[in-house]
Amino acid sequence: LIKLLSEAKDRVENGRVLAIFPEGTRSQTNKLLPFKGGAKLLVEKLNLKVQPIVIVGSDAMKVKEFSFKKADIKLFCLDIVDTSKDNWLEATRESMQKVLDENRK
Repeated sequence: LIKLLSEAKDRVENGRVLAIFPEGTRSQTNKLLPFKGGAKLLVEKLNLKVQPIVIVGSDAMKVKEFSFKKADIKLFCLDIVDTSKDNWLEATRESMQKVLDENRK
């Protein structure tokens, strides 16, 4: 964990953007998986801004089989999150789930 924080801090200080996938893996359903604590820890320790992005249609790719099917994939960029609020992570998860629910095929 210390190594992860150090590497993330180095990247941010060098002007790079961090992409964090807080579920840890892709859900096989239309419901987001619980968010892992590492995302919250990184954001709060490094005082990062969070730009949630929801991907709808990523089931077009079967990672384990390395196969793809024709599909429309949509990206939704939500508003930047105020991480000073106590419940910011769960509120972010709820807003992302709402976008998934509204754009389900």
